[in-house]
Amino acid sequence: MKQHSTTVYLLFAFSVFLFLYAGCDDSTGPRFVEPDYSTVPEMADTSNAEKVELDDGLTYYVIEEGGGQAKVVSRDAITMYVTLRRSNGEVLSSTYANSRTTPQSETVDRYTDAKGFKLGVLGMKEGEHRIIVIPPSLGFTGTTNAEVRNDTITYEVELVRILDQNS
Repeated sequence: MKQHSTTVYLLFAFSVFLFLYAGCDDSTGPRFVEPDYSTVPEMADTSNAEKVELDDGLTYYVIEEGGGQAKVVSRDAITMYVTLRRSNGEVLSSTYANSRTTPQSETVDRYTDAKGFKLGVLGMKEGEHRIIVIPPSLGFTGTTNAEVRNDTITYEVELVRILDQNS
């Protein structure tokens, strides 16, 4: 029994070692690989889109209307394609990074650092495509993305599916 547990421990330790040093050269150790945003589509044109301005300064554009009866509410889990950009157009994150073609699933309430995201997706229907323009007052408040805390940010969201309807 003792030999078995020693073997398991050694295999575990070796696996951790491989994980930490995979893709490293001898001089730098572990490194973060920057995402490839070259596969992220250009932001949709808003010139012919319906513009909605909320009292708190948030603006969103409906690029394509969704269908069905269900609308996103605060506690819903949703599947979406999403791209986050700075006001200068720089992509900060995207579900399209690194040639990905699968949407991500998240709970709307998860976006606590950017209150404007939550406000911007409420009421969306499946298939809807919006561009949400978030002023700094509704943007990032925590330590996440602190470098853009005072910047207007833009989320482009294509809602694929509402997974939970908790209305």
